[in-house]
Amino acid sequence: MEYDEHLMDWSSDVLRIKGARHVDGLLFVQHRESSVERSQRLASQNFRTLANRQRESSADRSQRLASQNARTLANRDRESSAERSQRLASQNSRTLANRDRESSAERSQRLTQQNARSTRNRTRRQHNLLNAAFAYDCTVDYSELNDIDIGRMDKICNLCQAKNGQLKLLDCVVVVAK
Repeated sequence: MEYDEHLMDWSSDVLRIKGARHVDGLLFVQHRESSVERSQRLASQNFRTLANRQRESSADRSQRLASQNARTLANRDRESSAERSQRLASQNSRTLANRDRESSAERSQRLTQQNARSTRNRTRRQHNLLNAAFAYDCTVDYSELNDIDIGRMDKICNLCQAKNGQLKLLDCVVVVAK
């Protein structure tokens, strides 16, 4: 590979090439690649990633996803509102382009999967909240659930005249509906 003189910086003891990066003492030079080279590089990269993902354990996968989520959250915390708007607009345009390219069978499959996921989440949430008032689970943050409105603790029971949080009759429960 040949390098243009204007891309090199000889000002230090180490040769610096603009656009190159050093990782673990190795020099990586990014040159202009053809579309064929790019396709081959991406296919090879996808193959390696797939092989790595198949070899990783459940704990490794959880750790990888957790660190990926942490990086994403950190990046999103740092982005400005203009960058956020640009990211969302770009994401929306990619989604629209993907949906324009999908066939009717792919669209049907996507919608079926989406409906199944939606139903699963709805039933899981309803199932978990069935008789939840009588089987309180301290690991669940009930205030975060959309279906529950805990409200202020100022409701007075019509039967026993107790405020929420006070107990006068064991079989008296004040229900606050949303």
